[in-house]
Amino acid sequence: MNIISYLRIHRFVAGGISPLATKHCMQLCKSLAPLHGLEFVTPSLVGLAVKKIYAHRLQIVKPEGERSVQWGGRIDDVANVLEGVTAEAIIEDVLASVEVPL
Repeated sequence: MNIISYLRIHRFVAGGISPLATKHCMQLCKSLAPLHGLEFVTPSLVGLAVKKIYAHRLQIVKPEGERSVQWGGRIDDVANVLEGVTAEAIIEDVLASVEVPL
């Protein structure tokens, strides 16, 4: 659930993390375990499921809607930062920032 929360509050995400997508992600996680010969879901399977479920659903924010603009950021600077940002890069950033449970 931390991954989903981090995706929802990521500064470059405008939307696409719906409850239905989260349900599909959980179902995929549970389905991947037996396909890999496991009786439980591992963190790597969760990462794989997140990449498959959310990569095409994430909506990248437009420069006008990015949060730093509300606090005085310049739209040109934000547009430069957003240039080249992909959904895959956002997912990798979130997966790297969420701690794996013990």
